[in-house]
Amino acid sequence: LSSPSSPSSLPSPSSPSSPMNLSLLDPFRKSTPDRVECTLHCPVRDPDDPDAVGTIGASSLSYNRRGSYLAVGYDNGAIGIWDTRSRSIVTILDEIHPGEIVSICWARRGRHILSSGADGTVSRISLAASPRVVVESFDVSALYAAAAASWPTGDSAGEQQSLDPSSAGAASSSSSNHPFPSPLASPPSLVKVMLHPRDLNFLLAIFSDGVLALVNLPPLDPSSSSSSSSLPPHRGGAPLSPTLHVLSRPVLLPDADGSASSGTGTGRHKRPPARSSNFTTDASFDKTGSLVFATTQLGEVNVFETSTRTLSSSFKVAGSTSHVKSIAFSKDGRKFLLNCSDATLRLFSSDSRDGRPRISYQDTINKVKWHFADFSHDGEHIVAASTGRHATSLFIWSTDK
Repeated sequence: LSSPSSPSSLPSPSSPSSPMNLSLLDPFRKSTPDRVECTLHCPVRDPDDPDAVGTIGASSLSYNRRGSYLAVGYDNGAIGIWDTRSRSIVTILDEIHPGEIVSICWARRGRHILSSGADGTVSRISLAASPRVVVESFDVSALYAAAAASWPTGDSAGEQQSLDPSSAGAASSSSSNHPFPSPLASPPSLVKVMLHPRDLNFLLAIFSDGVLALVNLPPLDPSSSSSSSSLPPHRGGAPLSPTLHVLSRPVLLPDADGSASSGTGTGRHKRPPARSSNFTTDASFDKTGSLVFATTQLGEVNVFETSTRTLSSSFKVAGSTSHVKSIAFSKDGRKFLLNCSDATLRLFSSDSRDGRPRISYQDTINKVKWHFADFSHDGEHIVAASTGRHATSLFIWSTDK
């Protein structure tokens, strides 16, 4: 097979597949999808009845950089890797997490996968050591408990915390000084994890109580054959000793009566307080990983420098009085998209700091709120999903209009 850069692989100007002749061959050809082509179901066998085959629900998914493979996290803690060309499953990694997988992402080169479970564990999976898949895991609860126990009353948000899990045992029970319910009594769950674009030992973590942190992992050791205590016996990988650095954490703002409400619920279903500063709703690295963009409950975007772990800039989203639900970067890193709770999508340039979007998108007729929004592979389109009573609808816009 010739490489994509080989002259023999490039179409000639007179070739029917040449881009300049596509409009002549098919003048009605669309650059966006208009129908569902296929549905992917993960087969699950019943241990009591080997002949019975069922399906399991998917809880998270992520494409690799080229879009050739799709990693899907399932409700039973397994991860399936699908080939998007043949639309067939390549492999199933069982028992990566004891419960539902809440977040999953690929490394830049497509040889590693990072996943987080509902139990607060994070797994780094190496696919490069084929046929033996290496899985390394750690429990973030000890890291978070140690950091939260050291937060004094009145401490300013965003102070850096660098703690080793070995110090978790020395954490005192005075963590009630933290404005939220004691994380030692009810550890918050992980909402999202994201690998650094250029460093496999660096990840971004968002907790259900609005805390944003960077986690530094020890170097990956695919040759290690020792088993981690948090994994089944057949899993390989060396025990991890990560370090956690808190970028920002919420600070309660007083209500109209002067009191501060700490919210209700526990664990993954914990709801944030009515008003809190620096409550992180979503975050993402930029293309190079030098900056972290974090969205907040008050409709702000905080930009942190990864190397120094300090706040570089902050701006309020213009024209919005609601919180920002999610943030997504285009593949080229030149623009990012904010999904706001006022049923509006706002497109920004990556170097913009004035809070004014280039373009805003919304359903002006139904005023539906968007459950999810992201860029297409080439960054020329935006796709958003809205969930109604009977069906899920997809909206597609061009970023040039």
